[in-house]
Amino acid sequence: MGVNVKSPDSSRPSLNFRIEDHGEVLCIKFSPDSRVLAIQRTPHSIDFLNFSNGSPISSEYSHTCKGKKIKLLGFVWTTATEILLVTTESLELYQVLPTKRSLRLEKQLFLHTLWFTWDATSHVLVACTKNTELLCHTFHLKTAGAITKICKFSLPSNLALDNAQPDTVSAILQNSCLLACIYGNVYLLIAHEGDESDQDEAASTTISMYKFSGDGLVKLTDELLVESNGQFAISLVDNVVLVHCRNERVTCVYDLAFGGHVHNGISKHRPVFPPESIGPLTLASNTVPALSSNLDAKIPIELYSPHWVTNLPSVVIDGNLGCLWTLKLNNKLIPRLIRKRPHIVDFLVNREDGKRILLDYCTALYNLSVSEALSYETSDFDGDYSFHADGLNQRLDDFAYIFKRFAELRHPHSRRKSPVHSTVVGPYASFSTLPADEETENSAASRKMSMAVEDGYAPAFQRPFTVSQSDVYTHIFLVAQGNENPHVRSLLYAVLVEYIRSLVEHEIHVDHSVHELLVSTIARLEQYDQLSYCIQSRLLADSKPIALQLLALESVYPAAGQLAIDMLKRLSFSNEEVVELLLLKNRLIEALRFCQMRPHLLHQSQQDGLSQRFLELAAQSEDRMTFYNVFRFFQLFDRNGSFLKEAGYEPLMRKFLDTFGEVPPS
Repeated sequence: MGVNVKSPDSSRPSLNFRIEDHGEVLCIKFSPDSRVLAIQRTPHSIDFLNFSNGSPISSEYSHTCKGKKIKLLGFVWTTATEILLVTTESLELYQVLPTKRSLRLEKQLFLHTLWFTWDATSHVLVACTKNTELLCHTFHLKTAGAITKICKFSLPSNLALDNAQPDTVSAILQNSCLLACIYGNVYLLIAHEGDESDQDEAASTTISMYKFSGDGLVKLTDELLVESNGQFAISLVDNVVLVHCRNERVTCVYDLAFGGHVHNGISKHRPVFPPESIGPLTLASNTVPALSSNLDAKIPIELYSPHWVTNLPSVVIDGNLGCLWTLKLNNKLIPRLIRKRPHIVDFLVNREDGKRILLDYCTALYNLSVSEALSYETSDFDGDYSFHADGLNQRLDDFAYIFKRFAELRHPHSRRKSPVHSTVVGPYASFSTLPADEETENSAASRKMSMAVEDGYAPAFQRPFTVSQSDVYTHIFLVAQGNENPHVRSLLYAVLVEYIRSLVEHEIHVDHSVHELLVSTIARLEQYDQLSYCIQSRLLADSKPIALQLLALESVYPAAGQLAIDMLKRLSFSNEEVVELLLLKNRLIEALRFCQMRPHLLHQSQQDGLSQRFLELAAQSEDRMTFYNVFRFFQLFDRNGSFLKEAGYEPLMRKFLDTFGEVPPS
């Protein structure tokens, strides 16, 4: 019998080999290292075949269940050398010994099993039994040579099928159940008819999701509501659940990070957006010559074919064509498919390729805001702006939410500080932002996903990306940087304030480039009174670069100089820099007052020549009183007058005598 092995991973070559034809093959699986092939042909035995470099290197050897009435329900490879056999009577963990062509029993648990399901990512197995009710027993097989019991729980009465035979129960429930790892948590998914008694959340089919928690409990936490009758299949792509409805030939997309409607402690989820079909698929006829006599033709493939078989997480196999594909989300279409902007952000922040799409979306949103701001230039403006439902107020609310989600990507476990309230001047003075303590159900659910404690069964969920301040600067703030329109500048200021406020509330250090842009934007708007507000509300942090930028604005806004001096004074490590800056600005009296409050600077000034520099600057000024006061200050400070006798001070002494006639006594 010829066997062709294909992998969804294109880097792994296909294998072609032959096995002995001993009848129908019920199940066939390679070990994780592809060195041993396990083949189940009958309900009572399993065969093994050793491999090397993709080819068989020996004849088959077998293992038979003990007991004529015992049936082998299936098997799973737990490691490269261990295999678990699930029978109607027990769970049997064996070590496979290829060199000895035999199996060695490591662990056995007696359990009357109807069916089982297995998740290779978490190494969790669920086995179902039935006495008076359906019981699910859960086990963890991560440790070599061990089968660890987790817990057991009963299935709801509407799934118990009391009048059905055990074989019927096994067939129905095994086809309706699967294990999946989503956002770092293990779930048991069970599909069943919807609850017609719940009129608000009625659905043709419901997929109940039982979550495995770290304390060893399994609890119903989520339900997926599917408006479809007939057969459907489930795939898992990038932590998104895809439900393929065969009759309607569409796929419903569910994201547990979307909070859903909570009823009796259970989150009920509907599709993130209206059901869509899988994209068109074609296959070259030379791949499957039976499709067409023209070997160069591209043949369209029937989607949702009855011959399709789905394997978790995202593999689709067409048994008729002998082909397989992997599903992938086309996230570029998400901004078109999801109507609400916050929901677009909530969906994309958890996707592997979401960063570029999200940043491009932010750029488009800002361009749209700029266009709307420019539209006021040509409209009749009566002094008061009024906004429609999707106007600039809503845009700013959208950006506030986007920036909050960006900050949560950096620090998902941090708690937000008290809000920094924004007051925006100019055309957007009336805009209102979302309260700091208000968040959508989706945001809360998404943060719950990221803060979930690792349950020990599956790898913890890690955010696929973060959005840096340079990313935001490039894709939003630089978009219309050259536009000097006052409405556009006011928009930029409002968006900047929202971004900085979000960073501050999440205790994230604000880059200097963002602060610098805020100051320059205020200067271009000539709304200088906002500088004091931004400093007082912590939107502008104390720093030397910002102080220098404020000093540069002193000629057009005199109060900016004092703001800079106060800022530098608050930076205790920059006393000398304060003096230097004051001297550069020829503010000699203020520099002396600053030194007088810090006597060590005066003592140091005699050693490093700072006092001489003070006097030289005072002598060069046209203000006689400034020169007199500076001279008297240092004369009184040094009562001995020794410094005035030094060689470097002789020209200054002559200047004083020429100006005032005599030197007053010290």
